[in-house]
Amino acid sequence: MHGDTPLDESLIPFGDFCYSLLANRPGSIPGEGLYLHGETRCKMYVGSNTTYLSCPHWERTDHGVVLCRFTGKISPDEWDDHAHEKIVAHFGSYEAMYKHPFDGYLYDELKCCGIRTDAIEDLAEEGQIRLDTLPLPFHEVMARWLTFPDAETDATSKMIRALFAHHYRVPTEKVTYTYVMNEIMKSEQPIR
Repeated sequence: MHGDTPLDESLIPFGDFCYSLLANRPGSIPGEGLYLHGETRCKMYVGSNTTYLSCPHWERTDHGVVLCRFTGKISPDEWDDHAHEKIVAHFGSYEAMYKHPFDGYLYDELKCCGIRTDAIEDLAEEGQIRLDTLPLPFHEVMARWLTFPDAETDATSKMIRALFAHHYRVPTEKVTYTYVMNEIMKSEQPIR
């Protein structure tokens, strides 16, 4: 999944972690799979309350470490009960592993690259983000905010409606959940 990922900054999630968590509105269907960001396959998990979108550069390896392909840094996989044995088998010794670029918190998906560390909500509120830089699962999750009775008065819904209006170059009042979902279907980035 990750080995063929081009080292592209635009694929790195917003925030301090190697993933994005987006709040779901009611009606989300839990499940997991992959979504496409351009030609890159990224892991996605839709829970009952949030949607998790992974950074395609973060990778759990078979040799007891996790790897940030973007920076080349590694960290022992603290969630793998057999990490020590795998590290010794792959690197020759635990000490040899530490000769590689290292970040001790990478196993917990704490970002070591320092790229796009602003929260997506803050950037959108400040008008510093464009929807065409976001993968379609973000669009779909954001569009759900337009389906609820408070969407006309809720500040987040207003901001999301304005982002979509700017993105699709249509009047704000034309932006509805149905309109956005139809536009998403036209651009067809399948979730697998």
